[in-house]
Amino acid sequence: MATADRDQDLQLDPTPSGVVISLRGRRLNSRDAASSFLRRFPDPLPEQALVVVFSPLLGEGLPQLLERLPPTTVLLLVEFEQALFTLGKHRLSRFTHRGCLRFPRVSSPEEALREAQRLVEGRGLRRIVGVHATGGARLHAGAYARLEEALREVVQRFWSNRGTQIRLGRRWVTNLLANACLDQTPLHDLTRSVPSSRAVLLGAGCDLENRLEVVRTLHDRGVPLVALDTALPALAEAGIEPALIVAMDGQLANALDLLPWRWNRVKLIADLTVHPAIPRRFPPAQRSFFASRFAEGSFFSSDSTSQVLEGIPLAHPRGSVAPAAMELLVRTLGVRTLLAVGIDFHYRLPRTHARLTAGDRLMRKNMTRLLRRDGNHEYVLRPRKEVLLRTGERIRGDAILADQALQMRHATAELQREVPDLTVLCLNDQGLDTGARLVSAREALEQLAPDRSRPAANQAVQNQPKRTLQPPERLDRALQIRRVALEELLLRLRRQEEHLDFLDSGLAFVLLDLPQWPLLTTRRDWAELHRGGILRSTRDYRRRLERILSAPSLRSPS
Repeated sequence: MATADRDQDLQLDPTPSGVVISLRGRRLNSRDAASSFLRRFPDPLPEQALVVVFSPLLGEGLPQLLERLPPTTVLLLVEFEQALFTLGKHRLSRFTHRGCLRFPRVSSPEEALREAQRLVEGRGLRRIVGVHATGGARLHAGAYARLEEALREVVQRFWSNRGTQIRLGRRWVTNLLANACLDQTPLHDLTRSVPSSRAVLLGAGCDLENRLEVVRTLHDRGVPLVALDTALPALAEAGIEPALIVAMDGQLANALDLLPWRWNRVKLIADLTVHPAIPRRFPPAQRSFFASRFAEGSFFSSDSTSQVLEGIPLAHPRGSVAPAAMELLVRTLGVRTLLAVGIDFHYRLPRTHARLTAGDRLMRKNMTRLLRRDGNHEYVLRPRKEVLLRTGERIRGDAILADQALQMRHATAELQREVPDLTVLCLNDQGLDTGARLVSAREALEQLAPDRSRPAANQAVQNQPKRTLQPPERLDRALQIRRVALEELLLRLRRQEEHLDFLDSGLAFVLLDLPQWPLLTTRRDWAELHRGGILRSTRDYRRRLERILSAPSLRSPS
């Protein structure tokens, strides 16, 4: 006998082969629901896949599907129609767990993206398989199509980032361990360096040198300048002193951006993974650290190794220094009007950077009248794709920078949702869209005129009474906790090196740059297959940490 929900116009018609479901007079599945459900899935199902099941209804046929599901493949059940999501809540709850593996069920794009990112990162999934499991998928066909495309971008971005992790992961971790031995000033104490709710963020794009007079005018009016480390040579040549420097790259080559050094009052905000040569140039009172979550587990988990980051605030991984700097300025220092200069993510060969920056010097060094007139060959050979300029013009651009511009755009949108009064401006119409609003130089000068009042968050900081606790005592305590955590980490590495019959979950960073990670954590036989590589990596980190802890120059504040 059929049953119906008058409020949702949902009708259920039990049959010997299953339940026929109709919504607003539209039938969503056949009488043999299980067979119809299974026919829509590829056979065999691919390995290392995220199978997105759109509108599974009551999940009839799901038990048979789980029997043929490869151990490296995961399901994500998606239902945007609220009436159908509620209908299947109790029926599908028994399928959302399979041993220790969870099959999430979501009802919104935001939930789906969050769960998909967790599954892709945790299990190293390589592909998306979208399946319109029932006729219910037609109710939100457009939304499901957009979600499937967004999920493919999640997988693509993860594996793009994995390539970077494999290439730079060991350097990041080594730098993090070395910098954890350095004393620092808490990031929130740098509020005095940005005494206004308005600031200028300076990058090394080609447009920087064209806007130096605007930057100089704002500097003379007291607007704080925050420079990415790559912009320092151009600012030094122009005689413009920034208030803050933000550094994030872990390579020693980036230390050259600080040459020639012409200032003594500038403060540094550095990712903990920067090369130690950079923060050691600054005394503890003029350097602060933050840490990007470049991987899950170890230092970024609830494990005791997380004390290696004692006193160091965590930030979302942003892919490049510009969006990370913007997030720090907005969330930590209370900036509400931000002008971005030289942050364009686009260049026209042979120019790739502002004059006298590292990229520009390399181009001029190698180029002659007849040789390399297109600039540095490394940029000529970089992948290209069609990009959209702020003017609306479509042109061929750098694919890597285009992805970084996308990250910047996402960060801008996220911060503007969180801080409704945030205004992000830019001057160069030849750059990629970063979420910033294009304005003229005159309008930028008006928008960034020195303000008379601080935002509520920063005003509260200014109104706080002077602290009687001596900063050195507080800083020494955080440094001592980090030092003890590093000593404990060294012991764990030694134990892991002696006993490879188990994998210490707190030492996940040892596997970070192994091409088989995170796949080898999903199956014991895969871990055994790569036993030699795990041992070599563990031994290498143990030796590196021994050298770090025995170096007096890193143990004591510079």
